Amino acid sequence: MTQFNDTTNKNGLIQNIESLCNLSDGGISGNTTLMAKITGLINTANQDVAIAIMQADKRWQYDDFNNTDLPRAAATLVAGQRDYTLPAASSSGNAATLLGIEKIVVLDANSTPQERVLKLTNRDEAELNNRHSTSALPIWYKLVGNSVKIWPAADSGVNVTLASGLIIYFKRTPVAFTASTTSTQPGFMGPFHDVLEFMVAGKYMLPVNRKLAESYIALAGIRMAVLLEAYAHENEDNKTEIKFRRRSSR
Repeated sequence: MTQFNDTTNKNGLIQNIESLCNLSDGGISGNTTLMAKITGLINTANQDVAIAIMQADKRWQYDDFNNTDLPRAAATLVAGQRDYTLPAASSSGNAATLLGIEKIVVLDANSTPQERVLKLTNRDEAELNNRHSTSALPIWYKLVGNSVKIWPAADSGVNVTLASGLIIYFKRTPVAFTASTTSTQPGFMGPFHDVLEFMVAGKYMLPVNRKLAESYIALAGIRMAVLLEAYAHENEDNKTEIKFRRRSSR
């Protein structure tokens, strides 16, 4: 596993990129401007890796190991209101931090509230408004831009819990590094952290040495493929079940 910037042991992401780019020791870490630029490239590469991992296995939702909370957010329902703003998926983030929706639920009004999963609908909004004109326990939802709309609208607490009663489970961008980051590691499998190094070194070297840059980009592709294969088999609990079909003797 590789930390972001290790000026003591010389084996952080920054130090390895210095070597790949033929920069001297401290060529990045000791250059404020270049450090900021390389940090930006690493964050971009890290987002590419995160999105690829999310698509590798639908059975286990990937989330950056560096996050300190779960990929979910709760909002308070308002009686009679259908439209709610989707949450920022990262602390102090904005709408761009949310990459996808896993599911949307509301809490019913039981003494121990239970999650009720809403169903995605493509029905016309006018039809939904007419069919669900009376507030009740929401059943359907539709995503429109940066909003989620629900039908029927929540009632005043008879069938639905209003306080933190709307819960969104989502996919989100990885935690961003800063130029001052040191010991933090990329939030995916440790043996494959070098994929970030090859991706960033490839981009940096393109205007300097195109042949070398292309070789790094090719290596990044190879390492990414192995990484995605590893994530596709991370959950061994989902076994392939072989079923035998009875055949007629006639």
